[in-house]
Amino acid sequence: MARNAEKARNVLNRWVAMQHSDALGTGGAVLRPKHSSDCHSAAAAEKWRNEVLNDLHMKIRAIDNVNLGEHRARELNDEINRLVRERHVLEMRCLELGGPDFRRAHTVVDDAMPLGTKGVASTMAAQRTCPALRRCSNPLVCLHDL
Repeated sequence: MARNAEKARNVLNRWVAMQHSDALGTGGAVLRPKHSSDCHSAAAAEKWRNEVLNDLHMKIRAIDNVNLGEHRARELNDEINRLVRERHVLEMRCLELGGPDFRRAHTVVDDAMPLGTKGVASTMAAQRTCPALRRCSNPLVCLHDL
């Protein structure tokens, strides 16, 4: 157990760090913009696109769990679809601002993909096991048509 003096120093150190970061203008967590028009530079749009990609990869890994329930799988699927749309909008905004064209990167054939499935995502584990998810969507979705 920490003593009261140690607790007080810890609180004081956090307060001083907060004051220091506020003085520098770097304090606080920066939230992702709600609209892509809030990005005013290609570097900012690319930064937010990378954050969306990280979130997207985490959700895809989470939905690939076979033991996931149908309700949670549907929620994750909706979140993945929203992130894919957001990624596309940020890529277009980055292109408008003079940044790199990320659409060309989607056409690269991955070694893990079977031949003849260029740009096509295979079914997720939850989609293979849940009959309701098999009925509601096409198992092969072209991601760069979104």
